[in-house]
Amino acid sequence: MDQSALLTTARAEFMRGFVESMQRTIPRAIEDCFQKADETFSSLEQGRLLDARAILVDQGAKIIEHMTLTMEQLLARSFKTTYSTYRPSANFNTDSLTLIDPTTFEGGLRLEEITNRFRREAEEQLRDLNIRIALIFEQEVTNERENPFRPYLFSKCISSSIEGQGLNPNVVDILIERLSNNFATFVPNIYSAVNTYLAK
Repeated sequence: MDQSALLTTARAEFMRGFVESMQRTIPRAIEDCFQKADETFSSLEQGRLLDARAILVDQGAKIIEHMTLTMEQLLARSFKTTYSTYRPSANFNTDSLTLIDPTTFEGGLRLEEITNRFRREAEEQLRDLNIRIALIFEQEVTNERENPFRPYLFSKCISSSIEGQGLNPNVVDILIERLSNNFATFVPNIYSAVNTYLAK
């Protein structure tokens, strides 16, 4: 199998794992918001958590649909920037979405924190995938930045999708946090599936 076909199939495996994991994350986050609301002593925080929960209950399917489209766009952009020797054609309009958007310092720090959480959760699987990607591109040095499936895509996808819903900023923060926390445990399995495919 040539490089392009191999990566196209790996990309489909990655997307399948992401969507299935997010479908399982939403119910977890709904329960998590309710539990956190029950535990807090702040009526303001409780209200925000219950608002976030209501949004996930009412709009969960729409949010997953939005995340699926966003991840497809991020992947298209990511593949365009992977190692200078590889430039596949993209079937997606990536003009409106970049991997590095102008953002506030605080927002950038939050993205970095979430990305690091995903990275720590799947450290071993990510290391193996970084090596496999480098080998596919005949590179001697591994570099996560060149991995088109790097953890940053997860954090960027979650934050962009939720921020694009036009919600109260306080509820946006809670949704991003709860979704990220509950999604993190699925990250190793997503990378393991891509590794297993590439190992064949």
